[in-house]
Amino acid sequence: MPELGLGLLSDQEPADYEWIARRAEEAGIDVLSVFHDLLYQPAIGPLLLMARVTERVRLGPAALNPFTLHPYEIAGQTAFLNRVSGGRAYLGLAKGAWLDRLGLDEKRPLAALREAVEIVTKLLAGDPSGVAGERFLLEPGTVLAYERGRKRVPLLIGTWGRRTAAWAGTVADELKLGGSANPDLIPLVRAWLGDSQTRIVTGCVTVVDEDG
Repeated sequence: MPELGLGLLSDQEPADYEWIARRAEEAGIDVLSVFHDLLYQPAIGPLLLMARVTERVRLGPAALNPFTLHPYEIAGQTAFLNRVSGGRAYLGLAKGAWLDRLGLDEKRPLAALREAVEIVTKLLAGDPSGVAGERFLLEPGTVLAYERGRKRVPLLIGTWGRRTAAWAGTVADELKLGGSANPDLIPLVRAWLGDSQTRIVTGCVTVVDEDG
């Protein structure tokens, strides 16, 4: 069944996130996302505030990336949001943007995403088998030392790329096309996903201000 979500740029006051979350849930919104754009507030803060004042909506970042945030930290933030929200968290991952401003090595972004998903998946599941990747290492026997709640949360991958979309079709619950709600893109992206049951999420950028 289609869902309607609301995504927020993380430049608000703490009380504003709570107000928006309450109003959105009352209005029947299904999903609340917080963008994790470079130089804005980290998404986890607003998400925790909104989780405490809602009961039904799904919540998650759109999206974290494995270049500014290690997969270990991503797993920890996801687990805690899931606990605070009572099992309503989802995880959004993408390769990130404008990271050259930080001098980060963005080579092989698909490999980084693959390894990040593998590490997060194992840490949330309590799987001690470890990961030996090109970019990231999780030594065998490494497990989180606290209660994680669900052993898996829904995964959203954000991309415009064919190769990343094809891979997302093998691991993700949802594929996000940021900044566009053009229905003509759906058949194209569905073809990229192949026979996957991965759902497609589109996002229409909207600017809202108070009337003058």
